[in-house]
Amino acid sequence: MAGAVSESDYERIARETAAALEQVGQHAASLAAQEVSWRGADGQIIVRANAGGTITALTLAGPLLRRHDSAALSKLVAEALRSAQIKARNEFEEAFRDSVPEQVREADRLVRESVRE
Repeated sequence: MAGAVSESDYERIARETAAALEQVGQHAASLAAQEVSWRGADGQIIVRANAGGTITALTLAGPLLRRHDSAALSKLVAEALRSAQIKARNEFEEAFRDSVPEQVREADRLVRESVRE
């Protein structure tokens, strides 16, 4: 253990963490609303989605519609929608992980240490 943490240090860390968590929540909402674009089927399917899983746009190019029957097209579209949602979620998680303030990391470290003791 690196050394005992005083009660006043815990109080300070708690206040700083609460303030940081409020900012994190606002930032997370902003990140979740950002759209990402995914292209599939040789660029003939374009999907826009956000981290919440909402599909905001779907574009199908003409040649794609003529080359596939409805069953095959349905499968391609479903796969494209899911891929766009996964990409949006992954980009959100990466951006969020990189934006966690030091106060939150420190509070997490202290909690983990206290659980081990």
